[in-house]
Amino acid sequence: MNARAGRRPGRLYAIADAERIPPARIGGAIAEMAAAGVVTIQLRAKALADRELWRLAEEVLARLE
Repeated sequence: MNARAGRRPGRLYAIADAERIPPARIGGAIAEMAAAGVVTIQLRAKALADRELWRLAEEVLARLE
């Protein structure tokens, strides 16, 4: 018997990665994901400084309101 048998799949969500999507476009990309019905979106920006990430997150949230 497969070890996964009987397990339900985990919840899927989108990842908006600032290394793949330019920071200038990431707000629009996340807004498009939300408009398409994506409920959970992870903003990933490992290369950004904390303040830059915070500013980007605030910008994204403002677009979603």
